[in-house]
Amino acid sequence: MIGRVSVSDRKKINVVILAKDEEEGLKYVLSLIPNYVRETTVVDGGLKDSSGKVARIYGAEVVHGTGKGYDFRYFLERVKKTDRLKGIWVLIDGDGSYDPREIRKLVEPIEKGEAQVVIGYRKYWEENSIDILRFAGGKFYLF
Repeated sequence: MIGRVSVSDRKKINVVILAKDEEEGLKYVLSLIPNYVRETTVVDGGLKDSSGKVARIYGAEVVHGTGKGYDFRYFLERVKKTDRLKGIWVLIDGDGSYDPREIRKLVEPIEKGEAQVVIGYRKYWEENSIDILRFAGGKFYLF
């Protein structure tokens, strides 16, 4: 069941990384996953490079998605039949645009029972954050 996080599950932090041909980004992201993370899963959106191999080297489970933009939904559908949904789930991208070292700050309101959902965002123009085309496209799309 997707819903409230029980007190006992608030410390179970899991990371899902969406990736499609992001071998170099995955190396960066996976190398920074904190050791308190219980489980790391890379959802393969149709990988043609060595991203799956890189994920396994770092101890992540690799789940094959569809590559059509709804891989996280596919992942949730797959695991909701098990008890693996218990805990806190953090979704990040495999391109390195989100810093895994920020996970603790992100989940803190959930761990304290102050929130059920927390949404982070990219800070523009930080190192390893976002390139000029995505920045411009985001500004155009959002305004």
